[in-house]
Amino acid sequence: MTDTYFLQTKIQSKIKDKLLFKAENFNQWIDYFNFKLMPVDLEIVKEDNFLNELNNLHPFQAGVLLLPPMTYYDWHVDDERGVCVNALLNEDSKSFCCFSGESIKVSGSFQELQYITGEYVIFNNQIRHTVFNFDKKRYLFTVEFNENKNVLNYDKLLETFQTIKNKYAQS
Repeated sequence: MTDTYFLQTKIQSKIKDKLLFKAENFNQWIDYFNFKLMPVDLEIVKEDNFLNELNNLHPFQAGVLLLPPMTYYDWHVDDERGVCVNALLNEDSKSFCCFSGESIKVSGSFQELQYITGEYVIFNNQIRHTVFNFDKKRYLFTVEFNENKNVLNYDKLLETFQTIKNKYAQS
């Protein structure tokens, strides 16, 4: 069921183009859980009202993850992260992110997350997921909350999101 796996927020990143430019020209990638990471300074994050508000309520670290062409990240559940917020930065990247609530077996069902470039997605890291990237580098903005999965989970972040969304709807 999609709503327990991820939520597409319909909020477009105000810093997508800046992040993509920096990532495409970055050459000091850090190894991070079998990805390559470019840390993102919180001064850039503050340029996006949604992220700034989110960071005020649930402090986080931000970065861009690089997945090279013809690479996959196997089915897994994150060890520490209960939830994150992601945004795919490059629209010409052919990649798939899928979730499955089933245990590991030879075959089974899955739900695909079809990223809309630049749109924030609340991502449930405690549901088994995988990524396959094909012909181009895949750049994904992500936040890692300071609160681990025992303190901040998907449902709690959805509540926070509703509060932020309602605040902006009233403005």
